[in-house]
Amino acid sequence: MLWLVLGVAAWPHHAAAVSSEPRAYDANLVRELDERGTQNVFLIWTTNSSTLDALAVNCISSVVATYGKRVYLFANLLQESDLEVHNWSGAINLVHYKPEDVMQSTPLAKWYPEHLEELQKGRFFFSHITDLMRFSLVYRHGGLYLDSDVLVIRPISASKINKLTRSREDSRFFECAVVFFSPHHPYLNEVLTHITEHYDVNEWVTAGPKALTVVYGLTQNRPQQIPPGAWLGLRWRHAKLVFWPTGAVRAEDFEGCEVIHMWGSVPRGYIKQEAKVDLTGKTAELLVQERIRTLRNVPACRVGAGPVN
Repeated sequence: MLWLVLGVAAWPHHAAAVSSEPRAYDANLVRELDERGTQNVFLIWTTNSSTLDALAVNCISSVVATYGKRVYLFANLLQESDLEVHNWSGAINLVHYKPEDVMQSTPLAKWYPEHLEELQKGRFFFSHITDLMRFSLVYRHGGLYLDSDVLVIRPISASKINKLTRSREDSRFFECAVVFFSPHHPYLNEVLTHITEHYDVNEWVTAGPKALTVVYGLTQNRPQQIPPGAWLGLRWRHAKLVFWPTGAVRAEDFEGCEVIHMWGSVPRGYIKQEAKVDLTGKTAELLVQERIRTLRNVPACRVGAGPVN
């Protein structure tokens, strides 16, 4: 077993570009997303700019550097001036939207407005809205969705479309930090339908990993699985107990690495408060850069190390 612990390195930001106004999720944008299909790359940020911590900034910057104008950042509480701070303005598409508009032409279209008050009262509201949005966007238009704590090492290969991954040593659930499907895929249709029938406002995974996993066990439209090293080289348990506290990783876990879910829920204390790491301020920036450099120096994640198809 090879363990790697490395030092600090700055993250290269995308070159600044000319500012523009946020785009509306309207008929013109819907048409554009439909035309681009699986070339779309979606990000979602549901809170204001003050919550863009060092981990989110570095991970989103990795998406911007890799995919550029293919990226659509759905973020109602951000403005182009917020993107300028991180050199994202003009490099990606900032989209303002109404969730109910995004969910049109999906099984959530009628269900969402009828259950909005219930969702808003739940303590997982922002997480659940993100779950509903990610599946709706990818189902409706096709493309790649990435959580804001996913570090992009290299573009995800086309061979990974319409597939899932999970790490059985950590969880029986499939993960949805990365969702990559062609438009109107029948499996995602079943996932969205399952959410409308079994949503539990008090359960964190109800509209995300649990829905993916339960439907997988029932459907005839079952996607293939890919090795976890492609997207889940950093396992949740290892992130919690080893990686975030010490910076050590197991190199053999990253075979075929394309992106890495950095499990922001661990340092942010979403799961257990005692695991929390302060991700604000200069010290946090240095810590996050150090952890990113460790990951980028795993042999399978280095520049020139090709993915395993």
